[in-house]
Amino acid sequence: MREETVEKHLKDLCKANNIYIIKVVPTVTNGLPDRLLLYKGFTVFVELKQPGERPRVKQWHEIKTLNKYSNALYLDTIELVDELIETLITCNCKTHTSLHKLLLDKFKDQMIKPVKGKNKCNNL
Repeated sequence: MREETVEKHLKDLCKANNIYIIKVVPTVTNGLPDRLLLYKGFTVFVELKQPGERPRVKQWHEIKTLNKYSNALYLDTIELVDELIETLITCNCKTHTSLHKLLLDKFKDQMIKPVKGKNKCNNL
């Protein structure tokens, strides 16, 4: 499966669930996530990858930085896309912090870069 397949699935689900999706076109900063999702006042930046592929170092840096202000993660399977959209449309989050905690619980591996050779994680 290619990255484009994962991206098309995300776009189709967003359209079907009234989630506004924007393609991010970096002009100055390299490594920004591919898509920005807007739903019920919340923002989620999404870096898309083909199955099994991980973000590059610069992309992990941007995910870490964006998670200080919003929500950012990478997705590499249709199943993860389904889970993200289901989480967004069913959550009863009232604040950015509550959504961030919920996403971190469900998508920790997609939001925090693992430290090589260790069992703990590090945000870069």
